[in-house]
Amino acid sequence: MHNFLTYTDAECCPGPKLNIVVGPNGTGKSSVVCAICLCLGGSHKSLDRAEKYRDFVKKGMDEGFVEVELYRAGGNGQNLLVRMDISSNNDKAQWSINGASTSRKAVKETMAQLSIQVKPSFPPHT
Repeated sequence: MHNFLTYTDAECCPGPKLNIVVGPNGTGKSSVVCAICLCLGGSHKSLDRAEKYRDFVKKGMDEGFVEVELYRAGGNGQNLLVRMDISSNNDKAQWSINGASTSRKAVKETMAQLSIQVKPSFPPHT
């Protein structure tokens, strides 16, 4: 992710099984989960962290993005790269799958086909 909430640049490399994000309060654990959920088509409103997509762009920056690479989830056993770009100048996000522009709805449908739940299971941010 780049310029997402408090992160300038961050990369996470989860393993193939259960992954847990741990750390002290205020270190950005929920931000990582939010980034993944949003990129994979989750609703920014269901995350209860921001009113508009532009609110996820790091303060003072014009744009940000999140990329999620899903191992062997694409056709022919290829990895699937989902990207969400956000501009702080408007309230729109743009998605792409393997570099081809697509809609959030298409990303959600792809995740449903892969049985990937994009709604977080943590309590709302207060």
